[in-house]
Amino acid sequence: MCHSCRLRFYAILARTISSIFCYRAFFIGISVAGFSNIPISIMLTNWFYEKKGLAMGLAFAGSGVGTAALSPILTTLIANYGWRTTYVIAGVLIIAISLPLILFFTKKSPAEKGMIALGKDQVEIKQESKDQSGVTLADAKKSGVFWLFIFGVVCFALVAGGVQMHIPAYLMDIGHPALFAGTIFGLLSLSNTVGKLILGAIFDKFRTTGGILFVGSCMTIAMVSLLMAEAKILAFVFAIAYGFSIVIATIGPPFMTDDLFGQKDFGAIFGFIQIFFVATSSFGVIVSGFIYDVTQSYKVAWIIFLGLFIVSMFSIFIANRRMKKKRAYIEEIPMNNSFEGL
Repeated sequence: MCHSCRLRFYAILARTISSIFCYRAFFIGISVAGFSNIPISIMLTNWFYEKKGLAMGLAFAGSGVGTAALSPILTTLIANYGWRTTYVIAGVLIIAISLPLILFFTKKSPAEKGMIALGKDQVEIKQESKDQSGVTLADAKKSGVFWLFIFGVVCFALVAGGVQMHIPAYLMDIGHPALFAGTIFGLLSLSNTVGKLILGAIFDKFRTTGGILFVGSCMTIAMVSLLMAEAKILAFVFAIAYGFSIVIATIGPPFMTDDLFGQKDFGAIFGFIQIFFVATSSFGVIVSGFIYDVTQSYKVAWIIFLGLFIVSMFSIFIANRRMKKKRAYIEEIPMNNSFEGL
């Protein structure tokens, strides 16, 4: 085979392999979205009128516990049997464990089991109107507040995707050994799990405003500590503070979507928002790498991401205030009409 023919063959092969991985990644992404954040968030919104934030924190904290428990097992399986066999084993485990639980125990709403949502009986009169309160996706798209909220979500999605995956490389780049970088990353994962419970409780008590103030403060502490992480103590401070703040990327979108736009069309609105969140968080990893290639330093990226996070929290804060006023005004209209008829 001539040299040019071989080059042409390798080029075609490379394109074919790249296409296979792209298609595989695309379908994996669809599958993960289909059984993770979106359906879980919809079910929790239906089941909990009170303690919704804590319920979301507990539910999503399970992912951190599962990762910690399964990582050494999967690593051992890969070492002994290879990644292909391990993929098959993991897939079988998902089907064997998750599918029966979903089919026989999971219900979309408590009404399917003859029950009522937690807290609904305590606010029965209010809940009679709240079941259909909120806005539809079509109405939300016409509102500048909705797009301001999405802008805020996009900004913190960039931070979520752009920072965490580069932490080990950054710590080694500033002189820390690989073992220390791994320790910091592990502590970050642990604090992330605890942070979901904390943020869930804060959401329940102080709603969206309290939640973004908490994570905004934690993220500021985290990024300032990361910029000075040559000192080991500040690397530990970063891991804890960042773990507490980045949980906004997990339980923030579903809780805040319900808090701002209500339950009337929650599934459609949250699914629409998740499209922007997932796409942007994936892009964040590329942005960090590009900034490093251009500047030969991660610190410029960290400063940019801190700025983006502050802009994100401010945007969501403004969207929250405006949307609450708008919904209060809309819900007063039928009440005023009813008084006029008296």
